[in-house]
Amino acid sequence: MRFTYRARLARDLERWSEQDLISDAKGEAMMAEYDSRVSAYSFSAIVSMLGVICLCFAAMTFVAANWETMPRLFRVVLLLAAMWTSYGLAVFARYKQQDWLAQGGVLLGCGIFGASIMLVAQMYHMQGQASGAVLTWAVGTVVAALALRSAPALVLAIILFALWHAQVVTVDYTDFGKVVNYPFIVAWSVCAAGAWFLKSRVAAHGLTITGLLWLWVTAAILSQIHDELTFATGLFMLTFTAIAALVYLREHRNILAGFDHSLIAYLMLSTGICIAVWLMVMPFGRASPPTFTQLESTSMFPSLIAIASCGGILALAQVRKSAQNYDLAFVALWALLAGALIHTQLRAVPFVNEIYALAFSIWAIRMGARQEISVVTRLGYLLFTGLMLIIYFQTTGTLLGTAGFYLMTGLVLVLGSIVLPRLLRAISASKGAA
Repeated sequence: MRFTYRARLARDLERWSEQDLISDAKGEAMMAEYDSRVSAYSFSAIVSMLGVICLCFAAMTFVAANWETMPRLFRVVLLLAAMWTSYGLAVFARYKQQDWLAQGGVLLGCGIFGASIMLVAQMYHMQGQASGAVLTWAVGTVVAALALRSAPALVLAIILFALWHAQVVTVDYTDFGKVVNYPFIVAWSVCAAGAWFLKSRVAAHGLTITGLLWLWVTAAILSQIHDELTFATGLFMLTFTAIAALVYLREHRNILAGFDHSLIAYLMLSTGICIAVWLMVMPFGRASPPTFTQLESTSMFPSLIAIASCGGILALAQVRKSAQNYDLAFVALWALLAGALIHTQLRAVPFVNEIYALAFSIWAIRMGARQEISVVTRLGYLLFTGLMLIIYFQTTGTLLGTAGFYLMTGLVLVLGSIVLPRLLRAISASKGAA
């Protein structure tokens, strides 16, 4: 990411210099200032962290190899001494302003703490589920991470909480839907507060991924329990509200400390996956299967909330004359169309689902370019390609119909690329004249 931004900065400075917006000397000074910044992920820091991980595994391997020959009391004392020595090393390194050594010491201590839980339980033949041991490890790790201000340890805690969640939610599909892990929300919230306190973007990425996974797994479980798709479709619709809120907040980036573009990218990915799955379960060019008739009842409420919320955010942006009105209007439009496709017989119109999916992917490409979120643009291209492949495999054996669909899609896209820019320029010119 650093090298990508540097290349873009160099191109911008060169263009601005050619346009006499800045002097050559000023551009060179700006580039020199950027190159003087110390990266948070230097090679020595990465190597030292990997070394700490190797030391952690070496310690666990050595203890495991000699475990049976040691007295029980000596084993416990050894584990406690190793753990607190690691934490003490972290405190000393922090005092000496050796940040990465301090981070490695905390991480090593957390690793020894986890190994101690497993080994002590084995030594004293303690009964219980593995998820309980992982939860204890995760809680101890997050306490150490917050007390010693260690972002890597916080990332480890997030991974452990995710592992605990995976162990709690059963994978036995005969019993699927009996367990909803609500306590995960508490753990996730504590880690989120820690990520904000430590200003860790890596932890924020981990929280976003695990949070979205928990939401979708929980929606699937609740849908299974109640034998309907209310929760899954409601969550899909509410992602539009989240996207609209984040797009609106881009004018107040200090609120999310610049992490808004990453959140938008994750939400766009989640929405794109939902649209792709929706297209896969729909018969190509025909009405929806009978199983989707249940979507027209109770699941309308979260969809109506999502549509109203997107409309409210758009209205607020209009009142405050926000620069995000264009993209907010499209987010509200996609939410409205998605609600209509899910809850009405509009989806029975031939090819309407395919057209909606492809149009959304094209808008994602455009929105990523407008908001300068390159990953969203790439996701748009990826979604468009994936949708085309889905359509192709759905129509295997009817190549003539497939060719016709691709032909019409190509013509619409080409004509749209010619007509739409001219239409927008005409509208802009008429507004200017007025």
